[in-house]
Amino acid sequence: MSQENSNHPAQATHLVLVGLMGSGKTTIGRRVAAETGRQFFDTDIMVEDDCGLNVREIFTQWGEPEFRRLEHVALLTALAAHQPAVIAAAGGVVVSDLNREALVKARNEGLVQIVWLKTNASTLLSRVRNGVHRPMLDADPAAAIQAMQDQRTQWYQDLSSVIVSTDEMSAVQVVAAVVSAMTEGSSHV
Repeated sequence: MSQENSNHPAQATHLVLVGLMGSGKTTIGRRVAAETGRQFFDTDIMVEDDCGLNVREIFTQWGEPEFRRLEHVALLTALAAHQPAVIAAAGGVVVSDLNREALVKARNEGLVQIVWLKTNASTLLSRVRNGVHRPMLDADPAAAIQAMQDQRTQWYQDLSSVIVSTDEMSAVQVVAAVVSAMTEGSSHV
């Protein structure tokens, strides 16, 4: 159930979706953007479009540090959009101090509302197991997801004004929860 949280604006300029790969940021983000009439940005897609390479190719040819740099540029570009937007932030966006600082600054200035699509590791694994474009899952997907979850959970929690637990929800239900949180300022759904 939802709780009111008056510390955050009911309607932020941008809605930023965070969470691990497979949590539904792109799917939910596209649907929320369509339902609310906002533009949609996906930082992974922005990086791929800018480079002409997919994430796996960027990791292989240029390495993770370069991908993280490009990811930072994409996040800042999306946050600078003049019209209200829904931004699906790459799962690893929280790994960077610079990205976390940019998100906290924007949140504190009332420019974004950050929603964490919280998903259990087992659910994530079932969703991403066959994803060929996810280089961080090559060796041992279950161990990689668990390690990412262990590393990033506190960052997601600290950044987020709203948490939506997605495990037992359909995409339609998650969209409804996110849209509701945008207008009601719910802190946990």
